Order: sequence, then structure tokens, then C-alpha cells
Amino acid sequence: MSYLKPKEAKEDTEVLVNDRMEVVEKVCKTCGETLPINMFYISQKRPLSSCKKCTNLRRKEIYNQKRKVPDGIKFQKSTGRFVEHKGNKTSIFWNGNMISIMKRHFATTENKELAEMLGVSERTVTRKARELGLYKDKEWFRKVCRYNLISALAECRRKGYPGAYVSKYKRRGDLLE
Repeated sequence: MSYLKPKEAKEDTEVLVNDRMEVVEKVCKTCGETLPINMFYISQKRPLSSCKKCTNLRRKEIYNQKRKVPDGIKFQKSTGRFVEHKGNKTSIFWNGNMISIMKRHFATTENKELAEMLGVSERTVTRKARELGLYKDKEWFRKVCRYNLISALAECRRKGYPGAYVSKYKRRGDLLE
């Protein structure tokens, strides 16, 4: 193996080639380290002058300079709520009032209603409830399930579908207790 400067390379580029004239190692222009060729991005069949690590750092610096929104908590006019920016991530800022509403109403309120009250999606309500360790009240949940079952049965009967759902433990006449 020997060091040589290929014709297409610039004057200050050093590369290490093997016996078959394949480039094996190259010196990074930014950090000055001699690295294997697989540590450089390839562009137009040639390795770039900077290694992957230096290239990624440069790209991150350029991205941070061009970023439109700095880190911190801002009011978002389009949604009418506060959002928190951390790097590339934007998330809803949960203030004390929103959390107290969640804790007070989650156990006995449908997620859809709670989402409308807080101005967030149903999935966001579910995620925050898990984060806070909140659960639905079992008795309330049982009543809601019963109501939904009866509503579904009534809808099936109204549409004329035969053989609507009947529990194997109850007779048809016992459903509306």
C-alpha cells in the first residue's frame, strides 16, 4: 500500500491505495484524521473531503442556523394553545389547569368529550392519562358499555337486521333491564 494523490483529487488530499489501485483510507479535511474509506459519504462515485462525523456536525449547525422556531414554550395562534419546542420535536405544553381537569374528569368522562374540553386529540388524552396513571371508574365504564350495547341492539332492530347480539346468559326479554 502506498500514499498517492489521484488525478481527480485536489492537491492537499491524501489517500491510501492498495495494490489494485483502490482507495482504502483517506484523510478528513475537517478533523485531520486518517480514516477508512467507508467512514466518508460517497458523492458522484467519489468520497467527500470530510468524514461522516464532521459532515453530520456541519449539517446540524446549518440546520440550527436556519431553524425558524427556537427552543422554548410558545403560543400557537393556529391551535390557540401553548406548545413546547425541544430540538426537532414540538409537543403540547400541559399547564396546571389542563392537568387538574384531566385528573378531575377522566374517570367519569368519555375521552372524546375530554379532548374537546382540552382542545387536544383523543389519542393525546389517552397518552396523558397513562402518563399520569389515571384509569376509568369501573362502575361508570360498565354503565357506558351497557348503554352502548342497548343502543347497538336498538339500531340493529330499527334497520331490520335479524339475530342481533344476545348474550348466552340472558334471554331476549331480559336485555332492557
